[in-house]
Amino acid sequence: HWHDKDLRWPLTLKHLKIIFDYDGQCDRIQDSLIHLLSLKSLEIYQKKKGTISPNGQVWENLIHSSLPLLKIFKFYFQFQYSSQIYKQIERIVSSFSTSFYVFENKWFIRCDVPKSNQGRALLYSLPFPFQIYTTSQGSNFETISTLLNDYDNDLCSNVFSNVKTLEVLCNSSELDENFNRSEVINLIIHNEFDSFKWIHILNKLQQLELGSDMTISSKNFLCLLKNTPHLSSLIAENSVLQKATEYWNNVSICNHLSRMILSLKLCGRKIRSPPISKNEIEQIVQIFSSKCQHLSLYVHSPIDTIGFILQNMSQLYSLHVTISAETYPSINMTWLQKQQSRFNSSNCIIVNNERDHYFWLGKHQ
Repeated sequence: HWHDKDLRWPLTLKHLKIIFDYDGQCDRIQDSLIHLLSLKSLEIYQKKKGTISPNGQVWENLIHSSLPLLKIFKFYFQFQYSSQIYKQIERIVSSFSTSFYVFENKWFIRCDVPKSNQGRALLYSLPFPFQIYTTSQGSNFETISTLLNDYDNDLCSNVFSNVKTLEVLCNSSELDENFNRSEVINLIIHNEFDSFKWIHILNKLQQLELGSDMTISSKNFLCLLKNTPHLSSLIAENSVLQKATEYWNNVSICNHLSRMILSLKLCGRKIRSPPISKNEIEQIVQIFSSKCQHLSLYVHSPIDTIGFILQNMSQLYSLHVTISAETYPSINMTWLQKQQSRFNSSNCIIVNNERDHYFWLGKHQ
């Protein structure tokens, strides 16, 4: 982000990464680069969809004239696609298909285009430059690339080698075949999810996040747990996890969770998300007490909840509680000592931030 009319960089700069919002800022970015003769690595990422189509010829001219030492050029552009614009995609891809890109520098691109008459299109360098990849358009898009399958087998098979987090927005999302050699360790699911379709790329998964609007059957959830041996962190809207575990009654699922999960965050992200009841807290403690070290949840009152958790979850190193009640006792050391837990000022630190209360715990036996 910037406010000055001109962007100014140190003239001896060798590596530069720019993240911007709209394509209206692109001209200023290009103008700011013309004196960076020492630049060796340039990354350009556009966060929001723009109206101006990316132009490879403009970047090629800039690099030729002003960036003679540039060896690494990574980029990610979002733009408005319309089938009514004559040969829009052909012209964009062609501008990044010149000898300068493909043969001299081996800078390959991929363009994801909606099959509908209009929508958001993506153009990015290969391998995919971000650690987060979002499957947002399901199977309703087509892909065009300057990287031919027989050109560089290693690059073809490692297109998504940088991706650590996979975000699935809809059940119709189709997994790119090149994900087979990715290193996905975080999975975020926002809608319906078919574990069987994705499981072969999730064997290294460490963290799972279930979005507030997603649904997953107990069968799919159990399949996911059985095939992710490194899973240790779970983030979920409480109501979503309730349904996935058959309201904590699916013994196989609960046993897997008990053995695997070291960090559990039960969110209240929806505006009217109900706090977790005392009865349900007892169920949660029973399932997660043997291994869980970090717990975050949303309750109505600290009375009979925080003390109960501290008494019965012996492995905890940290506890974060968000309280929904308008009034409740002050959460401090005096209050803590009344909870009949083993924690006091010698082995616990309490940090309060309005309705959020953090407990940092030590001296486990």
